[in-house]
Amino acid sequence: MGYKQISLNRDPKVSGIRGGTDQAYFSDAFWQEHPELDQFMFGDDNSDYMAGLQPNFPVKMEGITLNYGAKLTDFVSVGALLRGYVVSDRLKNLLQQARLPNHKFYEVTFHQFNRNKEIIKQVGGYWWLYFQMETGEQNVNFEASVFDHNVHDERYPGQLLFPNTFTTYQQIFNQYPPAMRALKLVLKSSFDRSQDLWGTRFLTLSNYISEELLTEFKSTKITGYKSDELKDDLFFE
Repeated sequence: MGYKQISLNRDPKVSGIRGGTDQAYFSDAFWQEHPELDQFMFGDDNSDYMAGLQPNFPVKMEGITLNYGAKLTDFVSVGALLRGYVVSDRLKNLLQQARLPNHKFYEVTFHQFNRNKEIIKQVGGYWWLYFQMETGEQNVNFEASVFDHNVHDERYPGQLLFPNTFTTYQQIFNQYPPAMRALKLVLKSSFDRSQDLWGTRFLTLSNYISEELLTEFKSTKITGYKSDELKDDLFFE
């Protein structure tokens, strides 16, 4: 199965925003009303969130601020949302027919304000698609993969940092952050190549979409995303 990289489209002509910002964001008031979610996503130990593991508490996405004038595309970019995508009802219905990693859809409600900071409407019909990320623990051949050393050579001169196993990769990340990015990522035969949408926790900066699902997006005129050819070398054993 062929893959391409997928990301949110922050083109003002597409999303109705300026300066490459996001269409929506989490306000201080939102976090005050959802402290448990705040801790889960941005606390000192947010490893479960970064890996896409499900929280053990009910998740409510009520009252995310939608920027004034933002277009309601099928993908909506929400500032500070590091994992998953906010998607429309019709995109959710399409994705439910696709082959996804372990995942869950959480209902999203936007609040949109006018220039006087007065709420003008509530917008429903959106969902947070939150899915489990590939960590590399079982499915990555680290010996065959190649990693970018530039940042670490500059920050930690004299340290020989070569992640040839998942354990050493994790140790390097813990002792010498940030995580090393893969320039060439080799996935073992144990990796589930039938997935239509997937991403890695730290190994790359991209999420990946199958060419089959991308064709569905194009035929149904899904909006708010862009796809590119693979920038990182991706190989399968």
